[in-house]
Amino acid sequence: MGIPSSFGWQEPTNLSLRLKKLEQESLELQKQVENRLLEASLHDAKASLLKKSPAGPDTSLQSATPFNFKPDLDPPDVSDAPFLQTLFDQGFLLQSEDKAFSLHVGTLVQFSNGWYSAPDNIQQTLDRPLVDGSDLRRMRLRLDGNIFSQFIFMMEFDVSGGADFRTPLPDPQAPLFINQV
Repeated sequence: MGIPSSFGWQEPTNLSLRLKKLEQESLELQKQVENRLLEASLHDAKASLLKKSPAGPDTSLQSATPFNFKPDLDPPDVSDAPFLQTLFDQGFLLQSEDKAFSLHVGTLVQFSNGWYSAPDNIQQTLDRPLVDGSDLRRMRLRLDGNIFSQFIFMMEFDVSGGADFRTPLPDPQAPLFINQV
């Protein structure tokens, strides 16, 4: 088997020239492999024809490699088809055309707002006066999908009891919990 005079990676000046050179080298190597396979099948066929059995020479070619054997070395053309589709289906969804791979990103946000208009004489009677405000009660980030149509996964991150929007610091009595990981 001959060695190509120069390899495509030795001259990285232009990507299109490099690609053409690599494709040419690939075709040369493919022809060399096909010639080797053809020589091997001819050798096996001759050996099986010359093999003698008690009833005489073996004239069947069942044990020989067929002459029309050609390996499928050409990969399918996928240059036109996009690998991933981007959709919005109850969240952000990435999936392959054959649906063997998918990734779905979804969220759930529970957000509370309160506006109170109690007179001052009522506010003074309360231990903790009513205050307008907003609170992020819970936020969940969910990732689910499948890999190779065999492995199904689901991850959900739950952030609850977070910080009040009136102060930048979290309440020490209500720490941040991440569960169901």
